[in-house]
This record gives sequence, structure tokens and C-alpha cells, in this order.
Amino acid sequence: MGRHDMAGTVDSVDKNGFVDVETSLGELKVHFPGASQHLEKSDRIILHLGYSMDRSASQSPAAPSRLEYPTGARIAPSCPAGRLGTGHR
Repeated sequence: MGRHDMAGTVDSVDKNGFVDVETSLGELKVHFPGASQHLEKSDRIILHLGYSMDRSASQSPAAPSRLEYPTGARIAPSCPAGRLGTGHR
């Protein structure tokens, strides 16, 4: 349903694949299993975020107390200047 590209800089990566990324809109925490093998602090990346509605649940779960991003987004290890701030697609 929704897709969005967002450029950012890796702030930290832990051994479990959680990556803190600083973007122009603030900091995001995303999960990429195996990220510690490919990413390190100060890497410029582009997050390709997306979502879809969960039709498997019979009723909607309670809203989270803070915004959560889905796991499994693709990442680009470098960010060409022409791609910064590409916004919505």
C-alpha cells in the first residue's frame, strides 16, 4: 500500500541486527538481521520503507504507544547525492 524512501546515516548497529539511523525527520530504529556484517557507524544508507494492512487478524490490535517501522526493508550501503531526500514514491 504505502512506500517511502528515506536517506540517513547509521548511528549504531548491534549484534542482533538493530540499526539506529539518523534522518532529516529524526532517529529511526530498524531491524535488519545480519546488518552488523555489512553496516557500521557513519555509513550513508537509503531506507526503503513500506507497509500493508494485516488482513489475517479478526480485529485490529491496540495502537502502539510509538511509531514502529516494519522489518525487512531493503538498504543501500551508499547514498548518491542525487538520491538524497527523494521523498514519497
